[in-house]
Amino acid sequence: MEGGIGAILTVCPSSSTPSQALQAYLGLMCFSTHNFAGSICNFSDVSVFEPTHGSAPKYAEYETSIVSPIAMILSACMMLDHIGETEKASKIRNAISKTVEQGKVRTYDMLKLSGSQDVLNQGAASTTQMTDEIIKHLK
Repeated sequence: MEGGIGAILTVCPSSSTPSQALQAYLGLMCFSTHNFAGSICNFSDVSVFEPTHGSAPKYAEYETSIVSPIAMILSACMMLDHIGETEKASKIRNAISKTVEQGKVRTYDMLKLSGSQDVLNQGAASTTQMTDEIIKHLK
């Protein structure tokens, strides 16, 4: 896109309709914003990669983090793609796909629970547990 700002939104859909995927898996979504040479912002080659939920500050005070790390990790994959490290990004995405496909470890949003510290007692994985599961599939 010449002379403008481009954005890419990506989601790992596993529901029957896109709206269900968006509602159930906000924690899996990330986006990338690229500022191209000649755009109104006067920066060139500047890109930002982040999960749609940001850093989820409303959960920051929880003793154990419950926020899905998947969107943050996918954001990092988009950055790796952007800098030409597509093989590394692909390996990470495959590890995420295996984790989600197996379904053994799921965060509260994947279980369609409301976000609260109590979700850990309802079978939801913590941020660390989900991250560890993804790392297991990288090996």
